Amino acid sequence: MGRICQPAEERLDDLLWGMDRYQRGDLPADTGRLEYVRAEAVRIGRDLHHPDRPDVDDLVAARRLRHLPEMLAKAGYPFLRAPGVTSERVLVSVNTDNPITFASSLADEFAHLYFALLGRGVAADDALRWLDRARENGYASRFMLRASTLPEALGEVARERRTAGTARRGMW
Repeated sequence: MGRICQPAEERLDDLLWGMDRYQRGDLPADTGRLEYVRAEAVRIGRDLHHPDRPDVDDLVAARRLRHLPEMLAKAGYPFLRAPGVTSERVLVSVNTDNPITFASSLADEFAHLYFALLGRGVAADDALRWLDRARENGYASRFMLRASTLPEALGEVARERRTAGTARRGMW
């Protein structure tokens, strides 16, 4: 594939995932690879979080916490998120990006979500209601709507992308 652009936050998360796997012994890594990943994580962590040398082990531990089922449940995932003192619903659109490349279909994606919700102890009726809302969100926000091609809507998307781009402070 060659080179592709990746947001710095995602690159850091990938590097931290690798560090976590190396530390746990899940993946083999020679000293050169380990040092390369550590140095990249430090560089990107410094750019994103703090100019002083960040502790990669702290970043790895923070990443682990973000993926613990207990922490996700505490935040109300998958139904709610808690930004500060308010709780707001997260609008989700279930879709497939490239069914040939990823060997998936929309029906598969809904089935995976349904069984994941059941696996987390969500009642079948609640899971089906959640999936139906996700289906409605996707239908209401599809790109085929005339409203999605109006100059005002496109301008709003462009403004949002510019705002998000400057907030990210860098791409890898």
